Amino acid sequence: MILIEVAVPNSHADDVEKAIDQCCAETGDRLLGRRNYSEVNELFLVVQLLHDVHLSKHVPILSQALQQMLIHSFVFTQGTVVKVSSPDVLSRIYSFPLSSGDSWVPSAHDRHTVYLNIHRPMLNAVQAEWLHLQETHWSFL
Repeated sequence: MILIEVAVPNSHADDVEKAIDQCCAETGDRLLGRRNYSEVNELFLVVQLLHDVHLSKHVPILSQALQQMLIHSFVFTQGTVVKVSSPDVLSRIYSFPLSSGDSWVPSAHDRHTVYLNIHRPMLNAVQAEWLHLQETHWSFL
């Protein structure tokens, strides 16, 4: 699965997020996650592409936003995405055993959900055990 990770200065967050929402509405892609890094005044957005061909729709928009300094950066990543849900997942996810290259982001639409981006086809044994022991609901996207 291809994801787009976008770093946005907080001063442009509303405008950029609206533009991403509009682009996603046109393509069927979706804004998967959002994390605010207040210590550096930056919003981190993650977009899930439903089809690889949608790259051609997002690249010009993001490139223009980068040139206009509306965003700090964007990068495409590929991996396995796991949806993890529980009432207190945001307080517990910090102890999740991430491997090198793995990441997580809170859901943009549900405060009880986070998305893991795993850079392998499957979770490793330690990660699967953590999900089981934490009594979370999880599924591969």
